[in-house]
Amino acid sequence: MDNISVGPEGSVIGVRGRKGVWKYHIKQQKWVKIGKFGFNVSVGPGGKPHILTKKGTLFWPEIDCPD
Repeated sequence: MDNISVGPEGSVIGVRGRKGVWKYHIKQQKWVKIGKFGFNVSVGPGGKPHILTKKGTLFWPEIDCPD
């Protein structure tokens, strides 16, 4: 992962550039892809990721993040 962030409730989200945005699924002990690309990530309340692109665009994945 290029960048990893941990949310207030313990969710772990990471970005790998053009390889996607990933959430660590604690129960299954594996990474689950939740987005297409990103440069930096922050995780807010409820485990909602906020992803920043290299161009400075801020967004979050449209699909719900798995628990």
